[in-house]
Amino acid sequence: MWRTMVPEGGAVVACDGPDIVGMALFLDLRLTVPGGAVLPMAGVSWVVVAPTHRRRGVLTAMFVELHRRMGEASYPIAGLEASEDGIYARFGYGPATIQQSLSVDRRAAKFHADAPDPGGVRLVRPQDHRREFEDVYERWRLRTPGGLHTPSELWDEVMADRAELRGGGTAFLALLHADGFAMYRVHGGERKSVQITKFAAVTSNAHAALWRVLLGMDL
Repeated sequence: MWRTMVPEGGAVVACDGPDIVGMALFLDLRLTVPGGAVLPMAGVSWVVVAPTHRRRGVLTAMFVELHRRMGEASYPIAGLEASEDGIYARFGYGPATIQQSLSVDRRAAKFHADAPDPGGVRLVRPQDHRREFEDVYERWRLRTPGGLHTPSELWDEVMADRAELRGGGTAFLALLHADGFAMYRVHGGERKSVQITKFAAVTSNAHAALWRVLLGMDL
């Protein structure tokens, strides 16, 4: 799946004699920016240096070469998700967004009196409604700064729902609205929790309707 998203010349490998000691690549992505334009973005990924060759300039050399190739291919933006954000500032990268998580005890959650209750949500198996999920996500990402195009190969991976990637949770469950969806897993034994992994709502009514159902779950 990842190979289908790497453009020609988008990967570099660092060697010390016959030994591979580092690699880095960029994916060919499409990013929605403020104002609604969609621009090509080089998505840096799979960056690694062998522990035997740290602090020897391997990472710098790879990024110099990656950036040269991005420039030749006329990418206006380069971006990445950083597990260790302090590494990349020296290469010109800065924070665009921060990943956060929020836990809600649904027993104590209350809606404002004037919050809408539009309905229209169904409980579905994601694999049976892939086209609807793709359509909603495509509409959402085109109107949302930071939205990224998801190619068919990546949807294949999402829908495969591999057991080793479930983190102890159930297979994907999903809520589907004409203008939104939420994919989630259930975790735990007697005291259960719902972990929402993907959420997209094109309209405020879809947003409210999905949260009505999510916060109405029992047990």
